[in-house]
Amino acid sequence: MMNAITGYVDARRFIGDVLIVMSAVLLLVVLVTDSLGAEGVPLRTLRGENYDAARDARDQADLMRADMEGRLSGPPAERPQISQEEIEAETAKIEQAYQEVIDRYPHTEIAAYCALRLSGFYVFQGNVDKAVELVEQTAKEFSGTSVGNRAIFSAGMMHLQARHDPAEAIKWLSRVPKPEKHEGTPYGEDDKLYLSAQESLAKCELLLQQDGKAQDRITKLKNAYPQYAQELDRSYQFEVNSRNRSGDASLLPSNQKSGQSNIYRLIAMVSSTAILLAMFIFRYMRKRKV
Repeated sequence: MMNAITGYVDARRFIGDVLIVMSAVLLLVVLVTDSLGAEGVPLRTLRGENYDAARDARDQADLMRADMEGRLSGPPAERPQISQEEIEAETAKIEQAYQEVIDRYPHTEIAAYCALRLSGFYVFQGNVDKAVELVEQTAKEFSGTSVGNRAIFSAGMMHLQARHDPAEAIKWLSRVPKPEKHEGTPYGEDDKLYLSAQESLAKCELLLQQDGKAQDRITKLKNAYPQYAQELDRSYQFEVNSRNRSGDASLLPSNQKSGQSNIYRLIAMVSSTAILLAMFIFRYMRKRKV
């Protein structure tokens, strides 16, 4: 009788240990999937009246934004008198106009466009944190699509230009993929985006005093896009001269953290799972000896 009870207890402990290990493995899979990114979900396509309504709502939001930015731009002496209350009220209307399109037509190209336009409006207002949060969310939602790549590029440029953080910008800009092209395929919008991202990466490397990397990157770009070799040279030399004149390297945050890369996170998670497995095996073998 005692042997049966002992066996039952051991069996329950064994099952409990197995469940612990399975939970750890499941957690590892979830974390790795989140860390390394998943395939993007195809965009929803709007047709007919739905497309017309979404386009009109988008254009109306753009007109509202352009009108407000136009009145708040230019020399202070030439700007019309607008109270802070009026600015806040119009800001709320513009936010609502874009957000309504995003909510009403989710996961469409027009929704992504409105999210990027709204993030640009936040930058204009000086609300960089809110802009970065929105554009990074958009990049994640539309991952694997052309509009998602534009969101990734926008996130990188915000870190570079608004936050003056080239190290963080590199993490985003390096994710803009090179278009897969067949011989004879014309140069398109995806090529322009990739080329712009690569040029911006070279600027980041110059700001981080990584001149060799920047030069190598531009050389590879000239080989890949010989039709733009002269333009790439001029742009690169302009960035070099600008950095040397203004000392832009001083803009780097003094407490900048490198952050862990995906590979280090993966190694840490695998190591944790391996430790759990080793503890389980050791415990099980010790019970068998007893």
